[in-house]
Amino acid sequence: IGGSVGVALFGTMFTTSLASKLPAEHVEIRSLSAQTISNLPEDFQRMIMVGITDSLHPIFLVAGILAVFAFLLSLLLEEVPLQGKNESAGAA
Repeated sequence: IGGSVGVALFGTMFTTSLASKLPAEHVEIRSLSAQTISNLPEDFQRMIMVGITDSLHPIFLVAGILAVFAFLLSLLLEEVPLQGKNESAGAA
Protein backbone atom coordinates (compact mmCIF):
# COMPACT_ATOMS: atom_id res chain seq x y z
CA ILE A 1 0.00 0.00 0.00
CA GLY A 2 2.84 2.35 0.87
CA GLY A 3 4.45 1.88 -2.53
CA SER A 4 1.19 2.63 -4.34
CA VAL A 5 0.58 5.75 -2.29
CA GLY A 6 4.19 6.84 -2.78
CA VAL A 7 4.05 6.39 -6.56
CA ALA A 8 0.76 8.29 -6.74
CA LEU A 9 2.05 11.11 -4.53
CA PHE A 10 5.37 11.50 -6.31
CA GLY A 11 3.69 11.18 -9.72
CA THR A 12 1.29 13.97 -8.83
CA MET A 13 4.15 16.14 -7.57
CA PHE A 14 6.11 15.53 -10.78
CA THR A 15 3.20 16.19 -13.13
CA THR A 16 2.12 19.35 -11.31
CA SER A 17 5.67 20.70 -11.23
CA LEU A 18 6.29 19.86 -14.89
CA ALA A 19 3.01 21.45 -15.97
CA SER A 20 3.97 24.69 -14.24
CA LYS A 21 7.37 24.75 -15.97
CA LEU A 22 6.17 24.14 -19.53
CA PRO A 23 4.14 26.57 -21.61
CA ALA A 24 0.68 25.05 -22.03
CA GLU A 25 0.16 26.52 -25.49
CA HIS A 26 3.15 24.68 -26.99
CA VAL A 27 3.35 21.33 -25.20
CA GLU A 28 0.67 19.09 -23.73
CA ILE A 29 2.07 16.88 -20.97
CA ARG A 30 -0.22 13.94 -21.74
CA SER A 31 1.20 13.64 -25.24
CA LEU A 32 4.88 13.68 -24.20
CA SER A 33 6.84 10.66 -25.31
CA ALA A 34 10.38 10.12 -26.53
CA GLN A 35 9.14 10.21 -30.13
CA THR A 36 7.16 13.41 -29.58
CA ILE A 37 10.08 15.16 -27.91
CA SER A 38 12.51 14.12 -30.66
CA ASN A 39 10.19 15.62 -33.31
CA LEU A 40 10.07 19.03 -31.60
CA PRO A 41 12.46 21.87 -32.43
CA GLU A 42 15.71 21.84 -30.46
CA ASP A 43 14.81 24.81 -28.25
CA PHE A 44 11.59 23.08 -27.15
CA GLN A 45 13.49 19.84 -26.55
CA ARG A 46 15.90 21.69 -24.28
CA MET A 47 13.02 23.42 -22.47
CA ILE A 48 11.28 20.07 -21.85
CA MET A 49 14.47 18.40 -20.62
CA VAL A 50 15.19 21.27 -18.22
CA GLY A 51 11.58 21.13 -17.03
CA ILE A 52 11.85 17.39 -16.39
CA THR A 53 15.10 17.68 -14.44
CA ASP A 54 13.81 20.66 -12.45
CA SER A 55 10.63 18.72 -11.63
CA LEU A 56 12.51 15.63 -10.47
CA HIS A 57 14.81 17.50 -8.07
CA PRO A 58 12.21 18.18 -5.34
CA ILE A 59 10.90 14.61 -5.60
CA PHE A 60 14.32 13.14 -4.84
CA LEU A 61 14.77 15.69 -2.06
CA VAL A 62 11.47 14.74 -0.41
CA ALA A 63 12.16 11.01 -0.88
CA GLY A 64 15.61 11.40 0.68
CA ILE A 65 14.23 13.27 3.67
CA LEU A 66 11.52 10.63 4.15
CA ALA A 67 14.13 7.85 3.95
CA VAL A 68 16.29 9.51 6.60
CA PHE A 69 13.23 10.05 8.81
CA ALA A 70 12.19 6.39 8.41
CA PHE A 71 15.71 5.24 9.27
CA LEU A 72 15.83 7.38 12.40
CA LEU A 73 12.38 6.15 13.39
CA SER A 74 13.52 2.54 12.95
CA LEU A 75 16.27 3.14 15.52
CA LEU A 76 13.55 3.71 18.12
CA LEU A 77 11.93 0.31 17.54
CA GLU A 78 12.31 -2.21 20.32
CA GLU A 79 14.02 -5.47 19.43
CA VAL A 80 11.81 -8.49 20.04
CA PRO A 81 13.69 -11.81 19.94
CA LEU A 82 12.16 -14.51 17.78
CA GLN A 83 11.18 -17.84 19.28
CA GLY A 84 12.83 -20.85 17.73
CA LYS A 85 11.31 -24.32 17.27
CA ASN A 86 13.08 -25.72 20.34
CA GLU A 87 11.92 -22.94 22.65
CA SER A 88 8.26 -23.19 21.64
CA ALA A 89 8.24 -27.02 21.91
CA GLY A 90 9.78 -26.94 25.39
CA ALA A 91 7.28 -24.38 26.65
CA ALA A 92 4.26 -26.46 25.49
